[in-house]
Amino acid sequence: MKTAIYLIITIFISTGALLGGLNMKNPLPAFLIGFGIWAVFIRGYLKRSREAAERRGNERLFQAHMRAFYRNRQRY
Repeated sequence: MKTAIYLIITIFISTGALLGGLNMKNPLPAFLIGFGIWAVFIRGYLKRSREAAERRGNERLFQAHMRAFYRNRQRY
């Protein structure tokens, strides 16, 4: 859900910057903002994906540990 909101905000900022650049004498700053916001979005998306994968891995390790703990505990 957070990614969808960031995507919509990125689209609005990018569209506004690119359309604004069409009416400027020197459109380079507006185009840099328009494409730079996509770089920020992609970097944030990759960071969130990496953290989610790490969380899933930690959860799997914890579940395996608890499974082994309760199996060993029931033997005695």
